[in-house]
Amino acid sequence: MKRSIRAVSSLVLALSIAPFLPLYVGRTMTHVMFAHGTGTIESGWKRCTLIQFKSVHHYMHPEQDPALWLAVNVALWVTYALLIASVLDRFLARAWKPEVNAGTKV
Repeated sequence: MKRSIRAVSSLVLALSIAPFLPLYVGRTMTHVMFAHGTGTIESGWKRCTLIQFKSVHHYMHPEQDPALWLAVNVALWVTYALLIASVLDRFLARAWKPEVNAGTKV
C-alpha cells in the first residue's frame, strides 16, 4: 500500500510541476513589414511552457492547426510527468528504504 501511495503522490507532484518546464512546442506567426510598404508573414517554432502555449492558444489561426498542437503538448505534458514521477518514485524508494545493519544479531 505504501508503494502505491508513494507512486500516486509523486505522479500528482510531477503533473503539477511539468507545465512549468520550457519544453513544449509553440507555433509563431509574425507579420514582417518592409520599408517599401509590402510585408510577409513568417511562421516558425518556439520553445515555451505549457502555460505560455495556453495563453496564446486562443489567438492561433485555423491554418496553424491549434487542436493538433494542443494534443501534442498535452501528450508531452503527460510524458514529462511520468518521467519525473518515475525518477521521484525511485528516489523516494531509495530514501525510505529501511537500513539493515550487517553486524547485528536479531
